[in-house]
Amino acid sequence: MLPAPAHTRHRPVPDLLYQDSSLQFFVRSQQDGEKDGSRNKESESDISSLESTGTDSDAPLSKHPMQVPEPGSSQDQGVQNILQFLGNQASAIKGPEVSTDVAALISEFLLKGIDKESRKTTLESYPCLANCPALQPPMINPEFRSCLSIRTNAVKEDTFLSKLQLQLASGISALAVGFVKQYEKTKSNSTAPLKIIADVFHAISLHRRYSILPFLDGNVRKFSDTCPIDEFLFGKTFPDQWKSASEAQRLGFSIEKKEKALGSASSKPVVYKKLEPKPGPSRVPSSLNSRRQISHEKGGGEVSFSKVIPEAVDKVHPLCDMYAGRLSAYVNKWANITQDSTIISWLSGYKMPFVKKPKQRRLPRPAFTLQESDKLKDSIRLLINIGAVSKTTSKPGHFLFSFFLIPKPCGAFRFILNLKELNEFLEPPHFKLEDFRTVFKLVYNDCSFTKIDLKDAYFMIPVHQTFRKYLTFKFQGVYYHFNCLPFGLCTAPWVFTKIMKPILKYLRTRGVICVLYLDDLLIISKSIQTADCQIAKDILEYLGSLVNYDKKIGVLF
Repeated sequence: MLPAPAHTRHRPVPDLLYQDSSLQFFVRSQQDGEKDGSRNKESESDISSLESTGTDSDAPLSKHPMQVPEPGSSQDQGVQNILQFLGNQASAIKGPEVSTDVAALISEFLLKGIDKESRKTTLESYPCLANCPALQPPMINPEFRSCLSIRTNAVKEDTFLSKLQLQLASGISALAVGFVKQYEKTKSNSTAPLKIIADVFHAISLHRRYSILPFLDGNVRKFSDTCPIDEFLFGKTFPDQWKSASEAQRLGFSIEKKEKALGSASSKPVVYKKLEPKPGPSRVPSSLNSRRQISHEKGGGEVSFSKVIPEAVDKVHPLCDMYAGRLSAYVNKWANITQDSTIISWLSGYKMPFVKKPKQRRLPRPAFTLQESDKLKDSIRLLINIGAVSKTTSKPGHFLFSFFLIPKPCGAFRFILNLKELNEFLEPPHFKLEDFRTVFKLVYNDCSFTKIDLKDAYFMIPVHQTFRKYLTFKFQGVYYHFNCLPFGLCTAPWVFTKIMKPILKYLRTRGVICVLYLDDLLIISKSIQTADCQIAKDILEYLGSLVNYDKKIGVLF
C-alpha cells in the first residue's frame, strides 16, 4: 500500500544475534516517523516493486554505519529523546565485585552470546509464568498486517524483536521464581532486577510500534499514541476506538460548519455538487459520509465526501443492460480517492502498452460444429446486449483472433479470445496477487469471513477506441470487436488489480480487514453483523462496480 521508508533497509539478523545497537534502530525509526508524510501518500503502484525485492539473511543489518549526530540536528534531537526515556546517564559508581570466574563467564555471554542449542534448552527450562499473560510479546494488530505483509524486512525485524522479548520474558520468569524463594527465606523485598528487565521488555514493545508507524496513515499515527499496549501492539480495542474517533471528528466538523454558517450572516452558503446521472446501478454510500476524510495517494490534500455527496439516495437497479465499460462514467468519483494519473487514464479508456508495433502473421480459421455455433451465437448476443462487444467492419491493421467457450460453475459459458499472438507484443510487469497466504496472516480468533463477488469485473474497464481494432474476431461472416477488457489479455489481471488498489487502501485505512483476489473481495471481521461488509459494498457501487447479488454474500466457513 505505502512505499517502504528508509528504515526497512535494515536486514534481519540470523539466529537472534543482534549485530547493531537498539539505539541506532530507535533513532532511525524516529527520524523516519518525523519525516514528511508525503511518502505515505505515494501511489500504491509501488507495491509490486516492493514485493519483488528479496532479502539476504546473511547480509549485515545496516548498509550505512551510524554517524555522530550534529548538534541541533533532528538526529541529535532523537538521541536526546532516547536518553530522556532511559533516564540520567548511568552513575560512575561501581557495584560490588564477584569472583573472577563468574565475571569472565558473564563477559563471555555478553560479548559472544550463547549458541542456538543452549538458548533453546535454557528457554525450555524457564518457561513464562502461567498466570502472567503480559509476558507474551504483543502481536501486530490484524488491521495493520495488510500494510506490512508485502514488506518482508519490516515483518522480519518485528519478528526478531518479538523473539528477543520472549527471551526477556523467560529471564523475568526465572528472576520472579528466584525472588519468591529468596523472599520466603530472607523476607527481603528487592524487585529492582525485575523492574529493570521488565522496562527493557516494554521499551522493545514501544520500538516495535515506532517501526510500524511510518507505514500507517497520518491520522492513524496521531491516534495510535493514545492506545495502550496489551496483547496487541496498538491495543485490542483499537478498531472500535478508531471508528468512534472518526465519528466524533465527523460530528465535530459538522457542528463547526453549522456554527460558522449561523454565526456569519455574510458567509456564502455551501454549494453541493449534483449527483450525475448514472448509466447503471449505483447507490450513494451513506457509510462514505460517515468517514469524512480520504487521503490522496499523492499530495497532501484531503477530500470531504460530505461536500461531494450531500445526501444518500435509495439503491437502484440497472436502468439499461449495457454496463460494459461503465467505469468511464465514474472518473470524477474515482478522483476522490486517487490521483494516480495511470488509473484515471485507464478508466477513460485502456491503451495497451505494446513493446513494438503489432503485426499479425497468420489469420485464424476457426471451425465449429452446429452445436458449438449455437452456443457461440448465444454468447455473442449476450456480449452485445451488455455492451462488451460491437459489430464492426474490416479495418487496416486490425487483428483477427480465434475464440472458444469455457464452462462456468453456474452452467453458463465464458467467451474467450485466443490472444496468444497479441500477447507476444505486450510485457505485463511482475506483480503478486493476494491469496490464501495473505488471509492466513490476517485471521484472528473467532473472526468471520464474508466474500463479495464483482459482476463481470474485467468488462467494467473500457478499452480506448483506437485500440479496439486489436481485439477483433469474425463469426459467420460478421466482424466484432471488444469495447472493454477481455479475458485472455495478458495485462488484464495486472490492470484490474492496480485499479482496485485505491479501494483497498480506502477500506484498510478505515479498519476494514480485506483481501482481494482478482474479482473476489474477502472481508474479515468480528461478525457478519459489523458494518465492514456494507462499507465495502458502498464504496464499490459508488465507484461504478457491480456487486453480484446473484451469488451468495455471506460467511464462507
